[in-house]
Amino acid sequence: MSFEILARLASEWAVLLPNHMIDDGPARLLRTARSQFTYSWFNYEFMVTACLTGFQALEASFRVLYPDLERVPFRALIDRARQEGILPGNIAELADSAAELHDSFSHPRTQTALTLGSSVPMLENTHRLVALVMNATAARDAASRTHKAEEMEEDLDQRSAAPGGTIGSSKIADISLIARWRRTRARAQSA
Repeated sequence: MSFEILARLASEWAVLLPNHMIDDGPARLLRTARSQFTYSWFNYEFMVTACLTGFQALEASFRVLYPDLERVPFRALIDRARQEGILPGNIAELADSAAELHDSFSHPRTQTALTLGSSVPMLENTHRLVALVMNATAARDAASRTHKAEEMEEDLDQRSAAPGGTIGSSKIADISLIARWRRTRARAQSA
């Protein structure tokens, strides 16, 4: 095994992530996990920390999906995603295993060691799970933006149907409201 092979494996996982992910939270954690994995060529124990960081990225992705559930345990977030149909049963079981390993690696009794054969699937699956959760988050956000745009369109229709056919009390307010509606509509359609 060479440094170049480890770097190539890590770069293949980066491609699994959706393009719309912002470079923060889960994406940054996964980038760190890939770096730790690559540098495990110099320090073998980095494989364990790479996997732990990947599991932290998975938890962070669930916290992005459910921002109002800050104090809810990781496994409860996985259960909620299962109940909502975001995670099919077999995928939810994989996420449960990740949560179990997250706990085990976070609170070790001794130094854990992983082989390349065990760490590679953990990191690849973690990237796939984060992509799934972040895609669900993007879909939810797009639906929310579409709903808001539709509400604004209704509001515009009601205002323009008012006596005198004006949208607002002044022409500047009308232009501002229309521009805001168009931006919201464009964001909803692009997501």
